[in-house]
Amino acid sequence: MLQFLRSRVSGFFGILLIAILVIAFGLWGIADTFTGFSNAEIASVGDQKIERTEYQIRYLQRSQELARQLGTPLTAAEARNLGIEAQILTNMLGSAALRQAASDIGLAHGDAAIAQSIFEDANFAILAARFLLASLSEVLFSAFFVSSLNSWY
Repeated sequence: MLQFLRSRVSGFFGILLIAILVIAFGLWGIADTFTGFSNAEIASVGDQKIERTEYQIRYLQRSQELARQLGTPLTAAEARNLGIEAQILTNMLGSAALRQAASDIGLAHGDAAIAQSIFEDANFAILAARFLLASLSEVLFSAFFVSSLNSWY
C-alpha cells in the first residue's frame, strides 16, 4: 500500500497535497496556543463558571467524607459507581444557576455583611464571646480554602 501511495504522490499535485496536510495538522496541533483555549473550565451557567480545580476539591472532599462514613478508603471506581461525580457536578451547576439568577436580579451580599455574620457565629467564638480567628482559619484550612480574613477585621 505504501508503494502505491509513493507512486501516486510523486507528481507536483501529490507533493502539494502532502504539504497542505502537514501545514493543516501542524496549525491544528498548536491552535490552542493562539486561541487561548484552556480546559480549566468544565461548565458554565450564564456568566458563572465552574472551574476544574474547584470540582476536583469538592470531589476529593466528598470522597473522603464517604470513606470516613464507610470506614474504608474509596477507590476511583467505587466513587464512580456511587455517582459522586454526577452528584458534585449537579450540585455545582445548581449553585451556579442560583448565583446567576441572583446576579440577574441584582441580589448580592457585600463582604462586610458576610464578615459580620461570620464574626457573630457562635461556632467561632471563645468563652469570653470574642471572635476566634484561629477557629475559623482551622475550619477553612480543613475545607481547602485559603483565609483572607486579615483584611476584614
